Amino acid sequence: GGPLAWSQGLNVPSIGASMASIKLHRSPELARLQRSLQANMVLFDELVATAQRGAGFPLKVIRVGEAADAIKASAGILERGFYTSAVFFPIVRKGEAALRIMLRADNTLEDIRAFAAAVHDFVPGQK
Repeated sequence: GGPLAWSQGLNVPSIGASMASIKLHRSPELARLQRSLQANMVLFDELVATAQRGAGFPLKVIRVGEAADAIKASAGILERGFYTSAVFFPIVRKGEAALRIMLRADNTLEDIRAFAAAVHDFVPGQK
C-alpha cells in the first residue's frame, strides 16, 4: 500500500478481510488448509512440468512460447472449465508466452488431475 496505507484510514472491506485472516490464523483450520495446498502442489508438480516444480510455491508458470499459442491454450482450457491467464509481451519476453496459474487449498485432487489433462491437451510439449 505504500503511502496510501499510511495517509488514510482502511476501508471497511479491508478491515473485515483482516479480521477474518486473524481468526483463520488463530484456528486449526490454517494447518489443514496449508496441508491441502501442499498436497495440491505436489500432485500438480508430478503432472505438469514448470520451472517452479518443487519450489513450494502455489504460483506456476506453464511455458507455451508464442502469444497466439498461449491465448489458444488458455481458451481451450477454459472450455474444459478451468480459468488460466495467458501472459505475453510486455509481461514476459517475446516468444516466451505462458499460462499463469495459482493453485489453491480448495482445489480437489480430481480438479488438479483434470486441469493437468487439459494442459497436456492444449500446451505443446506438455504431453
